[in-house]
Amino acid sequence: MNIPPEFLAKKNLLLHPEPFLWLVEIRGPDDTPLVAPDGSDTILRITPNEEPIVFGVDPNTGIAHAWSPWKIRFGEILQDAEGNVNSIPVEVTNVLGVTMRLLRDNNFLRDAVVYLHLVHLAFLDNPSAKYTVRATVVDSSADYETATFNLSSFDFMNFDVPQRLVLRTCGHNYRDDDCGFVGDPGNATLGDCDLTFEACELRGDEEASVGLPVIHPRNFGGAFALPIGPITVG
Repeated sequence: MNIPPEFLAKKNLLLHPEPFLWLVEIRGPDDTPLVAPDGSDTILRITPNEEPIVFGVDPNTGIAHAWSPWKIRFGEILQDAEGNVNSIPVEVTNVLGVTMRLLRDNNFLRDAVVYLHLVHLAFLDNPSAKYTVRATVVDSSADYETATFNLSSFDFMNFDVPQRLVLRTCGHNYRDDDCGFVGDPGNATLGDCDLTFEACELRGDEEASVGLPVIHPRNFGGAFALPIGPITVG
């Protein structure tokens, strides 16, 4: 597996203030362009990030790729007892009907190719600093608010990135050196930490209120940057 050297440099760092980002690239079957609502060729590049992302360059035009913020939610990944994944649902908001028009004009994205790029925020200026998996659209559906695409399986768990990206709860021991929280242990409002991202945010609020350095939820040792649901073995 060819892992970018930038990932290898980061893979053993448990704490870092900048997250990894998902970039979702949708093309037509056999990597052909999609048909845009105006009839032109297009490749849909979207991200669940709240702000637009600029990453990568078109080799033919030299123009940087812009990734538009859309509400994207990865559904629950289901595995059978042998660890096989049949399909992965991806739900996107039907922005101003754009998704519905793309579906209609592109055979409802049947057999469309989807590339999922994982990119670290610190390396957006390096087009090679990404890890990519390829899937295809098995089927799709849409209404006025959302569109759902079922993707063929891919080897999601083979991402060679920090383990914190695939944990559902914090992997630190509360108040140890990795956690770093030193707030009042007798604070009844905080109580004991349940190791969730929300609990980590609460401790950051406490740090700010008493004048401590605000290092939470930056120190969260779990997968807050990863918009994928839990893996269920059925």
